[in-house]
Amino acid sequence: MACNWKIDENAEETTRVLKLSLGEKWEAGVDKALAAAGKKIGKVANKLDKDRKILKYISTSKNVKAVSSMVNDNMSDAVNMARDASTLFDFIQNNMTKADGVTLTRALGGDLEGEVPTHLKGMYEKFRNLIDTNADELVKIGALSEKSKMKDYLKRYYAGYMEEHKKSSVAMGEVHKRKDLTLDERLELGMLEDASFVVANTLLEQKKQIGKYKLLKQLADAFSVDEKIDGYVRVSDETMAGGTLKWGALAGKYVPDDVMMELKASASVADTMAFLDKNFVIDAVDHIKVNVTVKNPGTHVYNFGSNLQVSFLNGDLPALAEVMSMNKADRTKLWELGKALGLGNELMEYEKLYSNIDVKQGDQGIFKKLASNLYMSENSLMGKKIREAYAWEDEVFKMASFYKRIKGKTLTPEMAKKAMKEAMNDYVDYSTPLPPFIKRIDKNGLFPFVHYAWKSTPRVATIILKNPLKFVALQSALYAAGASMFNDNEDDAAKPKWAKEKGLFGMFPYLPTNLFGAKQWVHTFGDNHINLGRSLPGMRMGGLSVDLGFIGATASLIQGRDPLYKSEIYKETDTTMVAVLKTLHKASINYLPSMTFGRYGQQWLSIASGNAPKNHYGEDLDFTESAQRISGVRKFNANKEVTSSIKAVIKQWKYDNIDDKEMKYRISEMKSYAKEHDIKVDNKKVNSSLKAAKKAKPKLEKDVWHWLNKVNL
Repeated sequence: MACNWKIDENAEETTRVLKLSLGEKWEAGVDKALAAAGKKIGKVANKLDKDRKILKYISTSKNVKAVSSMVNDNMSDAVNMARDASTLFDFIQNNMTKADGVTLTRALGGDLEGEVPTHLKGMYEKFRNLIDTNADELVKIGALSEKSKMKDYLKRYYAGYMEEHKKSSVAMGEVHKRKDLTLDERLELGMLEDASFVVANTLLEQKKQIGKYKLLKQLADAFSVDEKIDGYVRVSDETMAGGTLKWGALAGKYVPDDVMMELKASASVADTMAFLDKNFVIDAVDHIKVNVTVKNPGTHVYNFGSNLQVSFLNGDLPALAEVMSMNKADRTKLWELGKALGLGNELMEYEKLYSNIDVKQGDQGIFKKLASNLYMSENSLMGKKIREAYAWEDEVFKMASFYKRIKGKTLTPEMAKKAMKEAMNDYVDYSTPLPPFIKRIDKNGLFPFVHYAWKSTPRVATIILKNPLKFVALQSALYAAGASMFNDNEDDAAKPKWAKEKGLFGMFPYLPTNLFGAKQWVHTFGDNHINLGRSLPGMRMGGLSVDLGFIGATASLIQGRDPLYKSEIYKETDTTMVAVLKTLHKASINYLPSMTFGRYGQQWLSIASGNAPKNHYGEDLDFTESAQRISGVRKFNANKEVTSSIKAVIKQWKYDNIDDKEMKYRISEMKSYAKEHDIKVDNKKVNSSLKAAKKAKPKLEKDVWHWLNKVNL
């Protein structure tokens, strides 16, 4: 009888295992095998690099993961603070006249002469209490000295300073020595008195400062020691204005070197917490990322398509249909739960952390408002809509995966958090830490999108392993459409050199360049081909070219070359001013919002003005071809490309890079392809190449030359 509990426990486990479907057992087996393989690889790596001189740069330690978790929680809090501040901004805007707003601002800032009007007393006392409570908290946690604590404190904001410092604190700091000026002098300098802006921002910056120092205390409790030991580094004890320690509770302490490396390398820490002077390069790279992704409609199409493929393999499509068909109230409730559990998008959060509430659109001039919308600035109407769409394309799939995991279950907080974590991982969780080296090359623009590739590739590979039957079904569909790498590549003859299939790493022509085994460019109709490879999740491995991302592109611009096509931007005879203007124009094409000020906007303006740019073949670009390019569809001139491909083979043979047999085989294949697809080859150009080859090969075998002369192209 005493052993009945053990029998019952074993029976319960046996029942649980038996209830698992064959698919679930397979998935569990894949997880187990991958975990075991990961441990073995880790052991081997640690043996080879005992001192972690290399591993610390290309892997993430437990310390780094813990720091990242703390910082991400703080970032989430900061974003929620910004949302609350925005709500407060709207509340004051909608419930107070401008005159009352000025009166409230002066009352809170100690500039009001006389008593606070009766109808504003309640709001004044509420805000005064909130600001003073925050100040007391700042003193308590060491973020503000008692001596620096001010009566009637309210941050002062100056319009001119705000415009100059959009990406940093919009408050006027002590360094500007304006706190002793009279009210009239401050107003003359452009001090704002809009209560909705000033009050919301004051509270927001206080809350963010409190969050910063609480994080520092949390980090100090978890990692710091008082005395120097091996592997630990000292944190600076420098002070800021008012005598407060820049690093709070960490100041003067010793922390593990990987912890310090994470704090210094992490843009989320450096930017959100303002630990370090802001990095112009990181700011510029993140801004360009937003321009070429969030503000590019083509990226939206490909993001959705990529996530849809993962959703199919992962079995999330039924849940996706349910989530999308929910009524607004249920969907809002589900999203609120998701956001509370960490749902978010890195690029969006980056911008939100800088968005100290901006001035309303209605307060801007018509031209500035128009320019802001065309640029899709964060606070413009177009900017908000495009960001909402970009976030939704990612979030809807994560929420479908999350919903699939929690549907019909009684949730505990731990279960909900685990389910969201798994859902985030399925569609790339940007909040998890990157190895220091990978993070650096991503943030500094050398490989600006390696973050996605680094995390998505192993995850997509895992999903494929867990769902082999669905993957086979997908492969069958690709093969039937002629879009598989396992179809023959005879259509390469009709593609330009940059669109031909290169094979794995550009060296193995018969191995796929992506996890799905799909071709990069696939024929659709007429002369049109679609960039299918761009819509596939995971890393594309078609070549080993290292263009150094945005840094390499900038170098190309400085050298006078197009970052994309590597052609010359200006002529040697151009003046310096003309060369600079042409370079700036080329930069704007590549890095400004493509639909308005960038590539496509400029193309449409040129076409409409009768000065159409040329396409790859020197032909005038029209609206249709330009619009197709947005969604990754390009027109390839088969006649010209097959002619070029034949000439390329002749050239390779001319210089003995291929033998007679290989040359004859390739040209025969292209001849058959051209005939089958009614492609007209420019025989004049081909014959010219043949004559050049004949001169280079005076001892050519007669049968080979006879064959060449008889080739009917």
